[in-house]
Amino acid sequence: MRTAPSRRSSTSLDCLARRRVTLVAQSIATGGAAPLFGVALSFDTNDISNGTVAIHSTTTNKTRFTAPVTGFFLAIGQLTLATDATGTFRSLTVCINGVRPAFVAGEVQPPGTAPGMSASAVLSLAAGDYVEFIAAHDAAGALNTNAMFTFASLTLLGIA
Repeated sequence: MRTAPSRRSSTSLDCLARRRVTLVAQSIATGGAAPLFGVALSFDTNDISNGTVAIHSTTTNKTRFTAPVTGFFLAIGQLTLATDATGTFRSLTVCINGVRPAFVAGEVQPPGTAPGMSASAVLSLAAGDYVEFIAAHDAAGALNTNAMFTFASLTLLGIA
């Protein structure tokens, strides 16, 4: 006699996901066109939280999404900056442990536009590795993020 496979609970690691949004605009200082000279986006609000394992804190290291286990993860970030008539380059970079870019989304922006962009990457992370989303631009001065359209998520795809 065959039995049905057991169902995993909604808190099992295979469905672990976190999405964070920011409800307050963040000022991104100008830093030239080099993506790693930008500012790590800070996320202050939990939008979607599936699972019981902590990936992100809204009080400590608000820029970091930390892998709770070794595995494959999908990192997705969305960035929208304020309209500005100066500069030509805006970027969003997915970084691992603050140093290694995993993916860079960069765009040449016509003056006077409100640039929006997204970056995503499938990452192989060890337990304790963290992911940050780095915003950079070359406008004449600081640009604010559009809080309604700036978010990030980290989802476990499978345990390695």
